[in-house]
Amino acid sequence: ILIIGAGISGLVLAQYLQRHDVAFRIFDRDSAIDARSGGWGLTLHWSLPALRELLPEHLVERFPETFVNKEASARGDVGRFQFFDLKSGDALYNIPAAERIRVSRVRLRQLLSTGVDVQVSADMSVYGEPHLIPFIVLTPCFQWNKTLRNIESTADEITAHFEDGTSHTGRLLVACDGSRSRSREILYPDVQMK
Repeated sequence: ILIIGAGISGLVLAQYLQRHDVAFRIFDRDSAIDARSGGWGLTLHWSLPALRELLPEHLVERFPETFVNKEASARGDVGRFQFFDLKSGDALYNIPAAERIRVSRVRLRQLLSTGVDVQVSADMSVYGEPHLIPFIVLTPCFQWNKTLRNIESTADEITAHFEDGTSHTGRLLVACDGSRSRSREILYPDVQMK
């Protein structure tokens, strides 16, 4: 599976695929996982049960490493959802959250990349020659500095072509490249995003 984008969605997908021994590669235009340090914190609430199911337990246990306010989280303060009158600024509603965590986008992305650096596989042939003893093959999962240029597909495979002249082929391509998705522009050029 070709995953375009090493953001939170792409990394959650990679963790899930790895748990189920499905081969994948992640392609991102950045030069490394920590190339961009900015970004707002995220509040995770309704998605937490699904996130816990998708991720391996050892990563779920490490969520506190990503918290924006670790002290408040340690106290069990899940915060409140506040709604304001935008004309006056007065608080209209103050609804306590059943469960929520506030995380740093950067730290969550780094945590989600844990353990997906390489995939290990056994190759029974080298250069087309069968062998009785398998060769261990280490394949990097991340491909950095990969700006998507074009996509070609047939009924059996899909190929992603990148600006650096390289191409990678897989059985499925999943576009996790964000709100300004290059994948969407290529596949649906007539759809205008607002």
